[in-house]
Amino acid sequence: MNMELINNINKLGNYDLSFELQCSFYLREILKGIYDFKIIDGDLRIYKLNNENSSTACCRVDIEELIYFLHYKVPRIIHKEKQVILQKNLMERNEKINRLDRTYHRVRDCFGKIDKIYKCIDIMRIYLKYHTEEETKS
Repeated sequence: MNMELINNINKLGNYDLSFELQCSFYLREILKGIYDFKIIDGDLRIYKLNNENSSTACCRVDIEELIYFLHYKVPRIIHKEKQVILQKNLMERNEKINRLDRTYHRVRDCFGKIDKIYKCIDIMRIYLKYHTEEETKS
């Protein structure tokens, strides 16, 4: 999960994060395989996915758990990966450390404020209501 999460964060792609709706979509994409977001009866619901089968929801979670994950666990995951990389040769190490630093700063800049996470989750309802999977593929 650790490298998958880091790779998802680094897939900035064509997102323009100055648009709040795209920021919400980016949040959904980086958490793919860990959390799932669905609209049920007009409410946005967050589900933690099963570790063994990342397409199966194991339980519904509240936004506070998501905030805890983004503010506490993600920085620790990035730090742990940096420690592993520090054991490698200098050239490879510098490149990977720089990439992890960019990953950390991207998460901090996008989701470092709790109010911004609340807003992203609220706006995600709009995205999920109107966006289709076919649009994602094109």
